[in-house]
Amino acid sequence: PDFFKLSYINVIISYAILGVFYVGINQLAFLVLHMTTPGVFAISKSGQPLVTALTQMALYGKRMNQLGWICIALTSAGLVITQWDDCTGTLSISAQTALVLSASVTCSAVAGVVNASTIKRYGAQNIPLSLQNIWLYCFGALLNLGCYIYASGKGQTERDFFEGYGSVSAIGVVLCNSFLGLAINFVYKYGDAVMKTIAAAISAMCLLVISFLFFNGRLTVTMIMGALV
Repeated sequence: PDFFKLSYINVIISYAILGVFYVGINQLAFLVLHMTTPGVFAISKSGQPLVTALTQMALYGKRMNQLGWICIALTSAGLVITQWDDCTGTLSISAQTALVLSASVTCSAVAGVVNASTIKRYGAQNIPLSLQNIWLYCFGALLNLGCYIYASGKGQTERDFFEGYGSVSAIGVVLCNSFLGLAINFVYKYGDAVMKTIAAAISAMCLLVISFLFFNGRLTVTMIMGALV
């Protein structure tokens, strides 16, 4: 009977909307990874703390303290350093890639802020975080399945639904992202969206090295210094 309480219906509606956001974010992520390397993608997300902080202020009136803004300024400066080519006086990535990256970062920031607020709001109503996770991932799975069925009907894909999942690496990616999603929601519950984005920026240096070793990505002194910043 508790399932049909108004609060639970509101949870379902909230996470259905968030599910749509995250489906779009995932599609943008796949597009970005097709256009550039994982290292550049991770470094570019270092601009997310700034967008997230501004989104929090605009949507919920939550302000950052001075130390927080200094931290955000440093991560943003590091981002500019890694993606700027002094020799040509332009970005080291194409304008099209920069546009898609900007869209990805903005959508991720908005979804993160709304998700964090949703978790805290329903947590205060004694709705377990585990139940909130179930609804979010259920809607994510259903919406992504719908996208696949739509693309198949339009002839945009000839691949089977489970093609490629026989490899250990693919299964590892699924498991890692599953645990990552659960961990992020705990950060949202006990911290905020800005904390999550700053923590994610720390992984950028590791991904730069991995991109250089396994994906033929560029690794320059400027990029390393920017990542360290």
